[in-house]
Amino acid sequence: MLDTDLISAFHVIRVATPFLRESSGDVVSISSIGGTDGTVDVGYVASKAGLHGLTRTLARELGPDGVQANAIAPGPVETEMNDEIVEYLESIDFRGHENVDTHLPQYACSPATIAKTVRDVLENDFMQGEVLAVNGGMEFR
Repeated sequence: MLDTDLISAFHVIRVATPFLRESSGDVVSISSIGGTDGTVDVGYVASKAGLHGLTRTLARELGPDGVQANAIAPGPVETEMNDEIVEYLESIDFRGHENVDTHLPQYACSPATIAKTVRDVLENDFMQGEVLAVNGGMEFR
């Protein structure tokens, strides 16, 4: 989990850094509410919390070069993977996820909602180091 969700992002960004600096590029990472609320399991939460720290540090280090670094932290997204995760958590009697709910009529958002949020972040030229919650009110900050 750490390799997939955190270490790979670190290595891709490390290799891309010279190009990001040249072009005043943007980094938008896809994280999770789990990175702040510990909603799923230890490996997942550690990897997503690490991604939050990576995002904020990139913002400080690369911001003076015109690079913006932000992250999107969704709650549940309507995907097959999310369905599998919920089934797995229920099969092991995991305690925690059933107590987290949205404050909207729906429990999960669509992948298109996350894509629109990424576009909105990329269009915003005054957002830096943010971990933007898109979770239907599962977490208030």
